[in-house]
Amino acid sequence: MGDPLEVKPYVAPDLANREVGPSQRKGPRTRWGALVIVALVGLSVVTSLPGSDLRQLKHDPMASYEPAGIKPSSEFKENAHDSIKGSRLPASIHRRFRIPSDRIELEFRKARAAAERVGWRTVTEPGVSGDVRKLGESVSWSARPGARDVSENADRAGSLLISYERDAQNGRDGEASLSISLTGIR
Repeated sequence: MGDPLEVKPYVAPDLANREVGPSQRKGPRTRWGALVIVALVGLSVVTSLPGSDLRQLKHDPMASYEPAGIKPSSEFKENAHDSIKGSRLPASIHRRFRIPSDRIELEFRKARAAAERVGWRTVTEPGVSGDVRKLGESVSWSARPGARDVSENADRAGSLLISYERDAQNGRDGEASLSISLTGIR
């Protein structure tokens, strides 16, 4: 017998020659394959929800509308997601264009006419007269798809808001901004 206080070197087990039982034969490839399948099934469930996908929202003609010769000064696209409080927020696209103030009303009317041509209809609210809202230097028009368009085009957004605002400091001589916002179906 050797000395009980003697330090023995650690010998690693020979992993190459050990026997592997049927429950231990799952390698990293099998585990990753199962994980990928679970992720794809989950993704297909989420994308099949009505109005939950930004790609569907991009099919609406107003998602790519641009006033003649003017590119967006800012653009924000957001896919549907859950809020911090757990409620579902729909996908949305917001585009803003800087336009000379003397052209803003004309471009607003053109954008609204383009929306009406592709099936958007004014949102009517009880107790509100007129369909264009004005608040200070800001003017807006809200719309929903026409009844015919909802049944024919499931990719249609749930609501559209076209608005413009003049720069309060520069008035009619400065620039104004035209905004087009599409929101998906909740």
